[in-house]
Amino acid sequence: MIRPVRLTDIPALRRQQFEIVDVPDTLVRGFSPLTFSIRSAMMPLSGGTQTLLYTSRWRSFASCYSAARRNGEEARLIALGAAPCGESDLSLAWSTLIERTCLRAAGDGKLRVSARPEEGSEHAHILARLGFTLVTREQVLVWRPTSTSARPQLQPGLAPARGADAWDAWTLYSRTEPAPVQRADGLTSTSWRRGRKGRGGLEQEWVLRADGVAAAHLDVLYGSAGAAITVHFDPSYKEKLAATVDHALALCARRGSGTVYFTVREHQAPLLSLLLDRGFVPVRSQSRLVLYTSVLSYAREALRAATIEKSVPAVESGLTGVSGTMRATEGHSPDWYNL
Repeated sequence: MIRPVRLTDIPALRRQQFEIVDVPDTLVRGFSPLTFSIRSAMMPLSGGTQTLLYTSRWRSFASCYSAARRNGEEARLIALGAAPCGESDLSLAWSTLIERTCLRAAGDGKLRVSARPEEGSEHAHILARLGFTLVTREQVLVWRPTSTSARPQLQPGLAPARGADAWDAWTLYSRTEPAPVQRADGLTSTSWRRGRKGRGGLEQEWVLRADGVAAAHLDVLYGSAGAAITVHFDPSYKEKLAATVDHALALCARRGSGTVYFTVREHQAPLLSLLLDRGFVPVRSQSRLVLYTSVLSYAREALRAATIEKSVPAVESGLTGVSGTMRATEGHSPDWYNL
């Protein structure tokens, strides 16, 4: 059985173990499944946060956490949880929870659902079976300053991004990021600044210029549990990368960020050696996956209100909720999570 989380489920969720599938942004925000679930239970129709539970004999043993901006085009899988007892059909539970989350995203008009599971993990295999496709592979590295480490300094040449810099940052992004990444990001020249914002937390953007063009774009997201750094750079100006990285570390040191995460995509190989030289440690190899939900647009009228638990149908190939709904002949069920 599948249902949205209730406040009475919070004690049981305390005993669940969970794995984050949206690293590093979720870690930086200090993700707490209990806080997330309380917000989801108290505001079930807000569309911002959602926690679904898979129950067996009225006991929840699996959970799925997802989030989406109200006016955004993307829903993100945040984490997957499981009770420590270990049920034999846990993969089935996760598959069904993710499936229903995708149906909810389509019903809310989201164009895609994204996730970043650890490469080769069970979660990655489940997402692949459900139709998620690979966008790029990423390395997540972490840096923690110590009392003996040299304090990084702000570098000349980098300036805070202003409104007039948005076009240059966009053109740098569009000419350096592969087409699958740009399609998954869903950004255009007009939505660049709006799309880069809204991740939660305080965000700063910096631009490094060379020969009159943007050679590097630096994005730093600050949260309660550290900072996350993302860089776009022109390979023609690889010699500018060291200054960009040092500037980012100096910004994080000034804010007192105890943990700094850096995400390096597979086409950004020159960054790896620079980060390793500065004491970064690789902590995770992950796959960025995306499911485009345009084929699920028929579910846009699905209601979000939950009333009755229903039995989950047997899992078929692909998105089981999709196939089941397309065979339906009479409208949409108000129990969207049990379609």
